[in-house]
Amino acid sequence: MPVLEARLYQMRQAAAALRAAGDRVDTQVQAVHQLVDELLAAGIESPAALEFAGRYRGQKTIMDDWGAVLRQFAQHLEAAADEVEQAAGGALTATDPRSSTLPPDVLFPLLATAGVSGGVVSGSLTARYWRRKPAPRAAASDAAPSRPAAARIDPAAPAYTGYLAQQNHALYDDFVRGQTALRAAHSQLDELLALRQQRLEELAALHNRLASVQPAADVDSIPRVSAMKAEITALEQEVQRQAGTVRGLELDLSRLHERLERVSPAPGADLALVAGMEGAQTLQGIRENTYDCVHYIVNRMAIPPGLPTDAHHWVANVARMPEYGIRTGAQPLEGAVLVMAREHSYADDVYGHLMYVERVGADGVWVTDNHHAAPVRLADLTAETTGPHLTYLYFPWQTRG
Repeated sequence: MPVLEARLYQMRQAAAALRAAGDRVDTQVQAVHQLVDELLAAGIESPAALEFAGRYRGQKTIMDDWGAVLRQFAQHLEAAADEVEQAAGGALTATDPRSSTLPPDVLFPLLATAGVSGGVVSGSLTARYWRRKPAPRAAASDAAPSRPAAARIDPAAPAYTGYLAQQNHALYDDFVRGQTALRAAHSQLDELLALRQQRLEELAALHNRLASVQPAADVDSIPRVSAMKAEITALEQEVQRQAGTVRGLELDLSRLHERLERVSPAPGADLALVAGMEGAQTLQGIRENTYDCVHYIVNRMAIPPGLPTDAHHWVANVARMPEYGIRTGAQPLEGAVLVMAREHSYADDVYGHLMYVERVGADGVWVTDNHHAAPVRLADLTAETTGPHLTYLYFPWQTRG
C-alpha cells in the first residue's frame, strides 16, 4: 500500500502545516492588537483616532479565532487520516516515512500567549491569574438510599477562570475555603448514609433470623432489635442535621459565586487588556476633554477609550466593548459606576448622569459625583434608587465583590 501510505503521510504533513499557520496567525493578530494599544498609549487621541479605536475594539475579537479555526481544520484532517488508516487495516508498515506522530495542540488556550509568562502578564502588569482546579467528587454507594432533598447539589462552576483584581483575591479565597468545607460535608454525609444503610440491612437480617426461629414472637419487643432501631433513628437524625449543613454551605457558596461572577471579566474579555487597566489611569486626552459627571468618573478611575461619551450612552457603549469584560446589573457594588438614564428623576434630561459607588452597607448606597466630592447617600439625593432607569457597571479591575 505504498500509494495509500504516501497519501496519509501528505495529509498529516498538511495538518502540521495548518497547525503551524494557525500559530503564526495568532502571533500576528496579537502583534496587531499590541500595535493599536501602543498607539493609544502614545497619545494618539484625536476624535478620528478614538473613533477608530472604539470600532476596532468592538470587532477585534473576530480575528482572535482565526488561528484556532486553522488548528481545528488540522485536527479534523489528522483525524480523517487516522480513520482511513484504520479502515485500511490498522497501523502502517515499518516503511512509513513518518518518524513520529504530532501531538494535538490545545485548540482554545485559557489565556492568550502574547505578553504572558508563567500566569503573570509581563512588563509593568502584576495582576494574578487564577485557574480553577476541578474538585474531586466522592463516589456514591450503589446500596445507599437517596439523599435528602437538595443535599447533593454541586457548587456552581465559577466563571472567573482567568483574571481577578487584587481587591477580590480575599473573596476568592473564601470561595475556595467554602468549596473545601462543602466537599468535607458531602463526604461526612456519604459516610452517615452508608452506615445507616448498613444498619438497616443488619436489622432486616436479624428480623428474618428471629422470625424463622420464633414465628409467633413479637420481634420488635426483643431488646437487641429495639437497640438497633434506636441506633437507626439516631443515625437518621444525624443524617438530617448533616444534610442541613450541606444545604447551608451550598447557599453560602452560591452567594460567593454570584459576588465573584459580577466582578470577574465577562465572556469574550481580553484578559491581558483587562489586567492592564488595574492601577492605570484614563488617557490624559480624555481626562482633559470631558465635562461634568463624565469628567469626574474618568478622573476617578481608569476608563477605556471609546466609553466616555454622554452619560446615558455608557450602557450601550459597554455592550460594544466586550474585550474589557465589563458587566452590568442592578446590584450596587463598591467601585461600580451608576448610570442614570435621561428619564431618571435626578439625571439631566439631555445627557443622563453618572455616579461612582464609594461603599454599600446596611445604611444604604454611598456615592460621589461632580456635585458631591464627599460620599453622600443615594437615598438622600433621590427617591428613585431602583428601577429601569438605573444600571450599575461592574469594571473587573475596579469593582469590589
